[in-house]
Amino acid sequence: MVGVAHPHVWGILRLLKESDLGSLAAASVEPTQRTARERLQKEYKIQKIYGDYRDMLDEEDIDVVFNYSDHILRTDVTTLAASKGLHIMLEKPMAYNLPDAERMLAAAEEKKVTLMVNWPTMWSSAYRKAHELVGKGAIGDVYHIRTRTGHNSVEERDYAGSCFEWMGQKGASGAYMDFCCYGVALAVWLMGMPKKIFGVAGNYVKSFMPSYDNGIVVMVYDRGTATVEGTWSQIGSLSEAPKIFGSKGTISIGDEEVKVFTKDKPEGRSAEMDPLPEGEANAVEYLLTRVKYDEPITGMCDPKLSRDCQEILEAGLIASEVGKAITLPLRDDRG
Repeated sequence: MVGVAHPHVWGILRLLKESDLGSLAAASVEPTQRTARERLQKEYKIQKIYGDYRDMLDEEDIDVVFNYSDHILRTDVTTLAASKGLHIMLEKPMAYNLPDAERMLAAAEEKKVTLMVNWPTMWSSAYRKAHELVGKGAIGDVYHIRTRTGHNSVEERDYAGSCFEWMGQKGASGAYMDFCCYGVALAVWLMGMPKKIFGVAGNYVKSFMPSYDNGIVVMVYDRGTATVEGTWSQIGSLSEAPKIFGSKGTISIGDEEVKVFTKDKPEGRSAEMDPLPEGEANAVEYLLTRVKYDEPITGMCDPKLSRDCQEILEAGLIASEVGKAITLPLRDDRG
């Protein structure tokens, strides 16, 4: 494991501790992060804790790298691990700019190693059911998706030393990247790549942060749209179930429920939920099973899909800066 910057790392380590598919052999943590080092030693009995990830990758006999470093180290860690033939898992979003996403993807493809981007929504039975229903045409042709993801993040007194300190830097794009990425990934998973992107990114409440505390991405398709909101300034635990609108019905994705609304059932009905497939209960099980049997990473965790999400997010940031829509593919706009 490299880094403890991303807060999802502790959940991933808990899953690994409970798994019989692999074990944590070593970790790389900044020497100044004493609390994290002590937690690794106490909870995970890890004595091999390096201060420099390069030393760890040189010296340890390992198969897989969980890359939980910040936006500055993420790409270098991934490309170095790939060059050594190691499989890699990253947390969402894949990167913090498109060139970094493409660089990591190319490194993995060159060495033919597994690269997985962990989207926590992939381990939701509700998201899987919604995807299945859309694929079966349960609501006809999808023409709009609406999502909003967020919370109140952190107050100024708690900002220093928190994960929001690095995610709130300009280079990491704050709430725009942290939370808009979820809705973008869902839209790409269900509708594919859009033709045009509008975007808004701003700091409206958390003035102590260098980056954005709110963001909006509008994805325009030939026959449809998707609107995505992300926020670090929302007060209240509000129900923000993603909505999928089709020509014959609507799907609402809850935490543990999917409701389908149709003309003959306008009040909606709950879809019968299915357990996640064997080997796909969570991110750790999925990655290690795929590596073990040399099977490809699919769905939202496919790094190619995540690379496409990165292109959309970057286009939205450019659109926010220039005040106009950006046409995809992005490289065409850049010459």
